[in-house]
Amino acid sequence: MNKHLGLILRLSIAAAGIAFIVYNLNWSDRVDLPPGYVVGPDIEGGPDGASFYVLDKREDALLVGGRADPWAHIPEPVWLAKSAIGVEPDQPRFRPSVMTTFREAKVGLLLLGGLCFAPSFLIGSLRWFMLMRARGMEVAYGRSFRLTMVGVFFNLCFPGATGGDVMKAYYAAKHSNQRGTAVMTVVVDRFCGLLGLVLLVSLLGLTMLDQETPRKITLAMWGLLVGLLVSGYVYTHPHLRRASGFDWLLSKLPGGGLIGGVDRAIVAYCGHKRQIALGVLMSIPIHVCIALSLACAAYAFGVKQPLLFMIGTIPVAALVGALPISGPLGLGAMDVTAVALISDPARATTHQVAMMLVIYRLYAVFYGLLGSLGLMKGDIHLHPPQAQGLDETESGQIV
Repeated sequence: MNKHLGLILRLSIAAAGIAFIVYNLNWSDRVDLPPGYVVGPDIEGGPDGASFYVLDKREDALLVGGRADPWAHIPEPVWLAKSAIGVEPDQPRFRPSVMTTFREAKVGLLLLGGLCFAPSFLIGSLRWFMLMRARGMEVAYGRSFRLTMVGVFFNLCFPGATGGDVMKAYYAAKHSNQRGTAVMTVVVDRFCGLLGLVLLVSLLGLTMLDQETPRKITLAMWGLLVGLLVSGYVYTHPHLRRASGFDWLLSKLPGGGLIGGVDRAIVAYCGHKRQIALGVLMSIPIHVCIALSLACAAYAFGVKQPLLFMIGTIPVAALVGALPISGPLGLGAMDVTAVALISDPARATTHQVAMMLVIYRLYAVFYGLLGSLGLMKGDIHLHPPQAQGLDETESGQIV
């Protein structure tokens, strides 16, 4: 009976997630008007903003008409100039349908972009697998890959790109006798990914210092990289921790036992510097695969930015999209960042960059739906055996 109830629950969660994804896909061309923006007598954003259907198109304008709200008054259609459309808060925003997106693109490049996306999951699973093995968790790579894909599915349903990590940590700790260690492998895995991203952008930026935007990004990334390395060294060095007062502060924080367990689990990785370094290096091809994927999508819509420029700037937008301030799939902050970095009057229009981001979300939806298959199968945990020579005090039990 419990087995059947568990199956029903998993199917319900997966179905709800899939329904959420499908619902949030745009099946009709629309234009979102910001608050107070007026196009015609009945076509305006009002106090809270409004969404209208696109009824017709011409080279320089869109015919905006019926409001997306089925209960709203049907207004007289009005032509809206395409030059007024953008992604800034005070600009109308074009939201193409799925079919429009594909009609405007070179399908071969879109398919190539989808294939470029795939290796990132295989390498990411291998990185997490290696980090778990370093802490004595004798898990199979297949389990690591499956939980990684389940995390990709949950990324579609949570703000930013961190929701999948939360669910990975939950399932990794489930039924484990090393719960603290299991959770912290996810944290360290995310840290390796972040450091690899910053390192990639920092190194590529050195080849583009003659361009203003890459130069600013490079300086910021090198500052962030140095800050992360210095902070990490101070955090893991016993004498510096005491001298900086960090240990004293940690002892005074509420929930000291929980926080202390997290602290011990992180510091335990200090004895695995080689694996951490390898994890950071493995992160670089992951970010390159994602950047290549988005670059293919951009070129499918006619973007003319150099490939090296795209690989150096796309990870920056992805980093912003990973923050929990964004909506599902990084909607919002990632869009504005990508447009600001990539758009250029001669090489990439705002519309082309927006199309690239739509395709990125479709890639994420496709692989996320594949990840839902791992969720529906059930038995979602790592089942690590008792670690040899490792107890819960060392691993930091926090769950």
